[in-house]
Amino acid sequence: MKSTNSQKISKLLDKHDYRVVVQNTDGGYLVTFPSRKELPVIGFVRLYQEFQPMGILTCFYNEEGIEVDKQETLCPPYSHKLFSLYSVMYYCLSIGYDVSFVKFVLNNKEVSEEALFAPHADSFLDVADSNRERILHNILSSCFNDGFLPKYEELAEQEGVIDGFLAIRRLFVPDNMMDELHAMIELENSTNE
Repeated sequence: MKSTNSQKISKLLDKHDYRVVVQNTDGGYLVTFPSRKELPVIGFVRLYQEFQPMGILTCFYNEEGIEVDKQETLCPPYSHKLFSLYSVMYYCLSIGYDVSFVKFVLNNKEVSEEALFAPHADSFLDVADSNRERILHNILSSCFNDGFLPKYEELAEQEGVIDGFLAIRRLFVPDNMMDELHAMIELENSTNE
């Protein structure tokens, strides 16, 4: 439950059409960002993420509704919703938008983040993929407390969710930066011995 101050701020943001809104669609999520005049800005105000058998197709649109970019991300179905959730977080962080004010809409009704991204809300995932989604969610939660440490990548590998883990990690830390991070950690560990 949001505090009274958070509710007041949310109402103010709604009044000025300045909320990030995430809503479900038949095949994915539509995310609307406020139009920004100050830095930092992103080059789009809407993105649509369509779930496909081998990944997610993300289309970016400007204020006039013109597609300005398109990206395909390879990731297994068990990671689709988590990829969408974390991509919203990524873009919010990149423009300095407090993620606690994101509005989540399920079937045209405002709901909690948990209700929109709940694992049980999907009939397209089988029991094994639902388990993988839960495991991946737990690993990613740890990453956001501690960072994308090598131990979490190893855990994702052991748990059979490495493909989903890497797709989401790449939103925040590209592979080349991860290699540098691994090298720095190894160097620090060797000097502490």
